[in-house]
Amino acid sequence: KKDYCGYVSFRYLDQTLSQTNDTCKYIRRRWTASNDCTDPPTKQEFNFDHILKVTHPDGPRVDIPDDLTVTDCHKPLLPDSLNGYPAVLCACDSVETYFKDDTIYSNPEVCFTIERNWFLRFLCLPGYDSTFVYIQKITLDVNLDPNDITWPVKNYTSYTCTPTLDPEKTGKPSLKKDYCGLITFSYIDQLLSSGICTTYIRTWTAVNACSQSQRPFFQQFIEVKNQDPPVITCPADTVVNADANTCGKAFTLPDPKLGNNCNSGVTITSNAPGVFPVGMTFEVFSVKDSCNNTS
Repeated sequence: KKDYCGYVSFRYLDQTLSQTNDTCKYIRRRWTASNDCTDPPTKQEFNFDHILKVTHPDGPRVDIPDDLTVTDCHKPLLPDSLNGYPAVLCACDSVETYFKDDTIYSNPEVCFTIERNWFLRFLCLPGYDSTFVYIQKITLDVNLDPNDITWPVKNYTSYTCTPTLDPEKTGKPSLKKDYCGLITFSYIDQLLSSGICTTYIRTWTAVNACSQSQRPFFQQFIEVKNQDPPVITCPADTVVNADANTCGKAFTLPDPKLGNNCNSGVTITSNAPGVFPVGMTFEVFSVKDSCNNTS
């Protein structure tokens, strides 16, 4: 508090009092003030004990949230929704915590992995200011359960008069639960048979954006009818005897046979008279399906 012309000096000696772990220890710093104008054994000296608490003598100790895998695509990936924030043991005067995420897509069997870089800044008076970085890994892994898929009908028959293979008409897959848009469906058509009756094999594939190996598929058979005139086979030529009292014969020929089942709503008409006269009569059959295809 006053000027002693430089004849008073100060020195100190540190002694560790306790250290129960690697995060905190207590030091007794004994300060000694000496009057340099005096000599032993009557030298004037005064002592003062200063107790110091040293945090992180071997560096800061921090419990970082464990790495984890999240399977619910609806779950927010923020610390409050997961396993929290780093816990600092025996902190300094203040600790600042923040994080920065790096998203990594190197694993084709998961959606992605977040490397959460935790930055912890330790401020300890009078002059300690250091930032440490710790990494937590968070993996989003959404697996597709094939039982969650509702496939279209196995066999679909189209009776439309205008050919269509539109999935809005023939049916398309759907999901029984929400997969956050990670599941998409695609299909490939293969012509199985052509002609009057056309059949396609449609192979549906479910694609999981979070797994290259999870691709369940389903085959649908689509038969397209009523696209061409019916094909018929007429009954064989027939000879019948005229009735004894008439110059003809009341007779009905059987209907022609359809050559396939690829036309629906088929009606058959003919020019047959009520009574066939003596001689040769040509009966003409006409067929028409529900789409007005005629033969």
